[in-house]
Amino acid sequence: MSILPGAFGNSELRRWGLTFIRFMVTWEALEHSGPGQYDTEYLTYLRAILSLLPQFGMTAFVSMHQDVWSRFSGGSGAPAWTLELAGFDLTALEETGAAYIGGVKVPGVEVDRGRWPTGYQKLACSTMNTLFWAGETFAPKVLVDRNGEKVNVQTFLQDAFLDCYDRLVTGLKGVEGIVGFKILNEPHAGYIGLPSMHEFDYNTDLHLNDIPSARQSFMLGAGYPTLVPHWTRSFPMPTRLTSRNMRNIKGRKVWREGGPTGGQCIWESHGVWGYDNVKKEGVVLKETYFTRRPSDGGP
Repeated sequence: MSILPGAFGNSELRRWGLTFIRFMVTWEALEHSGPGQYDTEYLTYLRAILSLLPQFGMTAFVSMHQDVWSRFSGGSGAPAWTLELAGFDLTALEETGAAYIGGVKVPGVEVDRGRWPTGYQKLACSTMNTLFWAGETFAPKVLVDRNGEKVNVQTFLQDAFLDCYDRLVTGLKGVEGIVGFKILNEPHAGYIGLPSMHEFDYNTDLHLNDIPSARQSFMLGAGYPTLVPHWTRSFPMPTRLTSRNMRNIKGRKVWREGGPTGGQCIWESHGVWGYDNVKKEGVVLKETYFTRRPSDGGP
């Protein structure tokens, strides 16, 4: 703890007049070992370092940070076990195109700097956000065990996240330098509201490098080699479609046999798409699945 004052007390920060910081914490940092297993040592560290702020005339806004759901799907935020809970094989995420993790590899070289936001459209991130916000609506078959009881994955994930957030706020209660908390940075809707399984909106979703559509992502994750559009930087438009490349040539699956769907794509298990063995391609069966409540067609 003796080195902590250096974090806030160096002359440069004082000279710049810094008085307020956004202090980021991730769900993974607090609960990386498993559901309900909190890193109390890390919480103690957070309290110690944030308690120093008033000494240097500073305050902080503590933010539960996330980008692209998790470090394991190309950003930061949720712990690895959340992806495994949904049935993802962490070792297959990159090979199947379910995630772009080039920006978080250590060591690693990011081929296209600034490419990480494309991870939001990839299978892992889109699926996890859909399950978190609306699993009961769009994935009612995805049931997981919680203390001997089967609950929908949405219930499990939301309860776990809120319990973790409560543990964070409680652990930092009374720290003078904290002015507030942000429950979640930049939440993403996943597939919720997606108008088409065949493309993403160029005007709202970054198109750079491999950009498989939802249908193509489903196929890749299910172990089918798939031709994927590839975009490169250009002018005056930011990027342009330059090629189509076959991905997941080895036909690896991203879904674990021991997962809640027994190794089947979650969206295939809900009849969103299926594989046509005659045409040798994935076929969308419910194009507007994510735009209405599947149970009754309501908004």
